[in-house]
Amino acid sequence: MIVELHSDVLLHVSDLFARGVENKLGLLLGYGLDDRLVVVKPIELAQVDPQYLEKRYSLFKDVYPNLSIVGVYEIGGNNPDRANILDIPAGRILYVSVDHNIQFKSFIDGDLVKTVIESSETEVIATKTIDTNKEYTKGRPKDELTVAEFNQNMVNTLTKLYERLTKILETKGMDKEIVEIANALRCYKHVKQSTDMKLQAAELALITEQIAELERTKIGIAKKILVKEPGLV
Repeated sequence: MIVELHSDVLLHVSDLFARGVENKLGLLLGYGLDDRLVVVKPIELAQVDPQYLEKRYSLFKDVYPNLSIVGVYEIGGNNPDRANILDIPAGRILYVSVDHNIQFKSFIDGDLVKTVIESSETEVIATKTIDTNKEYTKGRPKDELTVAEFNQNMVNTLTKLYERLTKILETKGMDKEIVEIANALRCYKHVKQSTDMKLQAAELALITEQIAELERTKIGIAKKILVKEPGLV
């Protein structure tokens, strides 16, 4: 049995570090297969109690009808019993521990299991950027990270995102979404001296996920074209 994390989980954790979120426990949405649990979407929690958990999940289940609660994540913790706050009838309960180096440990029903990251090409770029440029995700003290260093990290990230976005431009029917993301990225290009580094890092994580979603849509369109094209299997 293994746990397969989609890279949205890494982006989510990076965002939490960037914003200095105090509540370290959150929900994990996904689905189960015979040999693995697949985690697709993490959900941030403001508090931990059964009533609030159900209310929070209800906000997402209409958007992700094929996903259900599979477990919880905890930053800086290492106690699989924390997953017992969930009531999953006859299901495997997942607990994912995340340390401050963004390293993951996964437990299913209290047993340590292997963790893998599943990423599309766009998501690989995003997650490698997070891993390479941890200066803006690990919360370095202000006297160690200058504005110039932070801006250079952003430039490196945006360069990779722009390269991927130009390839997506070849896909028809996605003009509105592309323009919105391009405009958001262009705003970063004009920032000279940021006074809110955590906010920029969080917003950049969101833009990165938007591009990842755009890439998944592009792949879906391509598959539909192949299915409809005569002579192709």
